[in-house]
Order: sequence, then structure tokens, then C-alpha cells
Amino acid sequence: MVEIRLADGQPDRVPALAAELVNLRVNVLASGYQTARAAKAATETIPIVFMGGADPVRAGRVASINQRGGNITGVSLAATELLGKRLGLLRELVRKPRSSAR
Repeated sequence: MVEIRLADGQPDRVPALAAELVNLRVNVLASGYQTARAAKAATETIPIVFMGGADPVRAGRVASINQRGGNITGVSLAATELLGKRLGLLRELVRKPRSSAR
């Protein structure tokens, strides 16, 4: 069963909605980047997965990109820790000559 809660554009409702889901003892909380903080505040045991946003370390969502810890994880396409790696991969792609098709 899937339980869905929507704040209907009212961010002040998010903490109560997160607490409601925790009280229902859901198996996992799936969250947007902005609502992940309320989910994290509501539980230290139920796994939380978030998607999107900027640097989750700087925003206090996770303690580290490199190491597991706590009950929250997610995907952040704009994580500054990955910028150097992305540039390195791009540099490698640009340097490699194309093979001619025969």
C-alpha cells in the first residue's frame, strides 16, 4: 500500500504530514528535496529517500556524500562534491579521438 500526503503549496503543513506518516509506521518515506528536512526531523529510524536539490551536505540533509550515516539518502544532481569528477569525465571525452567507421 502507498500512502501519499500533499502539502498543497503550504510548506508549514509538511512537518505534520511527515509526523502522520511516521505514526502510520510506513516502510520508507519518499520525499522531495525541500520536504526531506521535515521527514528527517520526524524520524531517525524509517529510511528516507529524497530527490533533487542542491548540495545535500551544506543543506543539512546528509552528513557526507561519501559515507553512509543516519536514515536518509537521496539523489542530488547538483552536488558540488561531484563537479570535479564531472569535469574530469568531460575532459576525457573531449580528448579521445573518434574512431572512423569502416
